[in-house]
Amino acid sequence: MIRYSILEFPQSIGHLIRTIEKISKERKENCYLVGGFVRDWILKVPNADLDIAVEGDGNAFARELALQTQATLKCFERFETSTLGIQGGGKLDVSTCRSEVYDSEGELPRVTRSNIQGDLFRRDFTVNAMALKIQSRHFLELIDPFHGKQDLKSKILRALHAKSFLEDPTRIFRASRFQARWHGKIHPQTQRWILDAVQTGCLTRVSAFRIWKELHLIWNEPYPSKILDQLQAWKTFKPWNIRYSGQIFPSKVRQWVKFFNQKFNQTIDPRDLYFLDFFSGWTSQQMIQWENQFPLSRLEKRLLNQWIRIREDFQHGATMSWSQKDRVLKKIHPAMQAFLCLCESEPFQPYVVHYFRKITSLTPWIQMKDLVRDNRFIPSQYTEILSEALGKQVEKKFPNQEQLLKWLHQRYGSK
Repeated sequence: MIRYSILEFPQSIGHLIRTIEKISKERKENCYLVGGFVRDWILKVPNADLDIAVEGDGNAFARELALQTQATLKCFERFETSTLGIQGGGKLDVSTCRSEVYDSEGELPRVTRSNIQGDLFRRDFTVNAMALKIQSRHFLELIDPFHGKQDLKSKILRALHAKSFLEDPTRIFRASRFQARWHGKIHPQTQRWILDAVQTGCLTRVSAFRIWKELHLIWNEPYPSKILDQLQAWKTFKPWNIRYSGQIFPSKVRQWVKFFNQKFNQTIDPRDLYFLDFFSGWTSQQMIQWENQFPLSRLEKRLLNQWIRIREDFQHGATMSWSQKDRVLKKIHPAMQAFLCLCESEPFQPYVVHYFRKITSLTPWIQMKDLVRDNRFIPSQYTEILSEALGKQVEKKFPNQEQLLKWLHQRYGSK
């Protein structure tokens, strides 16, 4: 029997657990810390988001807990779950101990009330099927019926039963995420269950929203390409007739995010770069079909459409003039600019990298203040003139500023 001390928890969490214990005793309902919080606690990974399971009425328990802690509360009656927003940060999920029945594979389950043993058995992996008792007599005693603690120590990911991935195919995505996060391995039997599930086409029965949510969770991870490579090896994306062939790596992503931040004061979200990388190697038609099928955000749609146009614009990148590249690259989103610098398999990538490195290392001979002071140029043409001037300077078409300005007068001057 393994039992933990309340002193091992941060003070704020320890106080919250004591409040949960008090309500459990008052309501005569057994209560347990469960899921990812227990797993992370054993791994010594900080986690301010708690999950508790109640042998009784989880929503009624949550309402009392919210009242005593002055937390915000949102209840989901169908699944008998609630989410509390804790003052000072963090959240707490409360659920009624339940068993799940899947009427159709890939769909959301029907739930029936159960005890803690039934509740743990419905979970995805042994490492997530542990609980800590909050009852006074067995306070913080570990419940580990499937030996999850040993699997954590051995870095083994093991599903609980053969139908696990058929009942909830999104667990296939989760398995790859956990494996990459812990640098662990998937138990051979679990691996076979995954491959068998994929073969049945079960992923086609999962909603586009749930698939898209899983992909976003992957882009939040430190090594998204490693996770997606594993999913590709399992042929996870076959139902959509696509193939993941990403080409960017975290070290390069960090390098270019830093470059754009320092040189252009642009804050780029790495998740946008991994999002774009997901579509590497796809045809424009495949991208459009995906956009129509999945719930992309407004920014994601904008980036995807820019990605389609960029590949068309840069088909002849080697013969494009500087001003042509400048007009294309200045109009696109900063995340797209950074992503193009990362696309080493694209033939136009060297020209894009050269463009951005050049404009950050070169002092333009002609600047906006020069055009305004000169008084011979039409203001509506300033952007075009500056682009053309910088291009001629980069391409060394003129020996000095004076000659360049003279040429600009001949081409754009209004007086």
